[in-house]
Formats: sequence, C-alpha cells, structure tokens
Amino acid sequence: MALNPSKHRANDLLDRILSAEAASLAEVAEALMVSPDSIMAYRSGLAMPIERQALLAAFAIERTRKFARQGYSLRGQIRATIRYVAGDTVTHEGPPPPAACGGWI
Repeated sequence: MALNPSKHRANDLLDRILSAEAASLAEVAEALMVSPDSIMAYRSGLAMPIERQALLAAFAIERTRKFARQGYSLRGQIRATIRYVAGDTVTHEGPPPPAACGGWI
C-alpha cells in the first residue's frame, strides 16, 4: 500500500497557502526541500510523498497562522496513515458485534 492517501489534503493545503500568499513559492519550496517546479507540480495534483506532506504540515503549523489548523489535520492524517500501513490499527470485515454497540440493537 502506498503512503499517500492524504495527497488530496496536502495538495489542497499547499494550494491554499500559495493562493492566500501566506508564503512565497520559494519559502515553501525551501521548507519542503524541493525545487519550485516540484511545488508547482504538487499544486497541480501530482501525488506528494508522505515525507513532503509532513514537512508541509510542519510549515503550516509553524509559519502560517491562518493555516495551522489544516496543518494539524494533515499531520493527524499522516500519523494515521503510517499507523495503518505499519499494521498498528485493525480493520474489520463487517459491522461491530452487538455488545460493542452498547446493546441498543
């Protein structure tokens, strides 16, 4: 499984930061440790690697007051993705058993 299910959230956050001029293209490129051309590719929809997503989340939290909340949300998504891929979370085949529903069934 690829480590990029939150690519849309990351791409959206990147686009919002740049559209609102909360940071320049050069600042974001430096923070994500990529070229400005790569930033423009991510902005146009190219899947962003999870490492770059983590850097973007940190950038949003630390450097853009307006987008800090979305940065925290992206960081949570990244953590959940990593835990899922590592097998730390459990997925179920069907609905929870009746006892788990509080007995209201």
